[in-house]
Amino acid sequence: MDKLDTLVTQHLTDRLFDPQRLSEMLSTLAGRCARKQASVDQRIAALAREAENAEEWLRRLYKLVEDGHAELDDLLKDRILSLKAGREAALAALSRASSATNPAEQLTPLAVYRFARAMPERLTTGDIPFRKAYIGSIVDRIEVDDHTVRIMGRKEVLEQAVMANERTQPVVHNFVPNWRPRQDLNLRPLV
Repeated sequence: MDKLDTLVTQHLTDRLFDPQRLSEMLSTLAGRCARKQASVDQRIAALAREAENAEEWLRRLYKLVEDGHAELDDLLKDRILSLKAGREAALAALSRASSATNPAEQLTPLAVYRFARAMPERLTTGDIPFRKAYIGSIVDRIEVDDHTVRIMGRKEVLEQAVMANERTQPVVHNFVPNWRPRQDLNLRPLV
């Protein structure tokens, strides 16, 4: 089992955490995410046009009734209700689509390089539970056959790990206490 652990760790540090390979993997993911976002943006634009069109039709119908060119009969009432329902559905879908989009964070080459340099150290040094946790955070599963070991994971998880690594700021400890004892706040003042 130790041999397998060593092989998996060595493979991850040599192949996956090579800055150039990691950068290539994440750039293909970024391209796929950009295409998906473009598709979502097109859908949002179509929904916005649909809502605007329904609003414009309603304005025109109201204007006809106000000017006296049309009477408000049952057929016109049904058409108005239908347009209102269509507008509300388009606005609701637009709201859902807009809230589901999240701005894509760009990974800088420096962030990828820092992650690629930090992970091998994390995987090879330290306590075993922490090393397993780091591997578990980027690897979905490891399959072992008689002659082959397959390490599988998702690029999205790897991208999130790189971004999380970049967001963590080093903790700076200060030696100044956050409080100062005051005589009037002390329950047992010194006399």
